Amino acid sequence: MTNEDRAACDALRKELTEFYRPLNQITTGIVQDIATAHWQIGRLDRCLVTQWNLAIAGGSNTVPELTASINRQIDQLQLRIARLERRIKFVHVNFPAARAETKTQINEPTVQSSEKDPGVSKSCRIFVMPPPMPPPKASTPKPTCHPLLEKHLKRTPA
Repeated sequence: MTNEDRAACDALRKELTEFYRPLNQITTGIVQDIATAHWQIGRLDRCLVTQWNLAIAGGSNTVPELTASINRQIDQLQLRIARLERRIKFVHVNFPAARAETKTQINEPTVQSSEKDPGVSKSCRIFVMPPPMPPPKASTPKPTCHPLLEKHLKRTPA
């Protein structure tokens, strides 16, 4: 909103991004959703304080209904934050390779060119990709038969 502190909102997003350390665009979006929910909770708290101040000054009787409604909205936002945090935790736990990729990016050695060739830039990047994963080992499937037949074969001496 135009009457809110943009710098404070950006600082909240930065702080939450540093805290949750998103691994990719999906988790970055989740962190942004968490920041938005936190910001909305703060806005609702300010609204609640304003309603109480107006009620005290003017003797309004609608404060209890508004308070209950605002508190329900705050509770819903807190539940949303908890769900979003579980999604981030799921990604961090189930995709540890994504975390490793963010720590050690693709190896990027720099190759210097000679000054004699003006058509070539001073430096260019060569991307070294990791070797491909080996194919999975083929395993011979164990022949299976019906469970009752297996039970019978176990009882029958060979």
